[in-house]
Amino acid sequence: MNADDELTPEQASRQAVTAVTADLEYWASSAAVVEAVRLLDRGASVASTAERAFVSERALQRRFAQDIGYGPKTLQRVLRFQRFLRALHGTDADLAGAAALAGYADQSHLSRETRRLADLSPLQLTQWRH
Repeated sequence: MNADDELTPEQASRQAVTAVTADLEYWASSAAVVEAVRLLDRGASVASTAERAFVSERALQRRFAQDIGYGPKTLQRVLRFQRFLRALHGTDADLAGAAALAGYADQSHLSRETRRLADLSPLQLTQWRH
């Protein structure tokens, strides 16, 4: 590196501030996504989650696509399905009870989701062991 390639103190300072700002934006974005996941897992709507994260719904969708790989509504469905599986295998609840504990509106809601996410019926899930 010759003298012409060296940064001036002002350029070096500007470059350092840019790097720190990028790091802060990344961690702030990550914190917002973590908080959004927590809210969605508790049943908050995507709209209210975006509002509480101080971003638009579209910005929340972009952050989820970047950090998680799919949108917030899809994650919410997956989290509800996981709650159902935990309730089904971790309690004495029957299908209807596990569905209610997980947050499904009714039996048909549960059936549609289990077919979409696991390609199995709810009854088949009760018999399936890994």
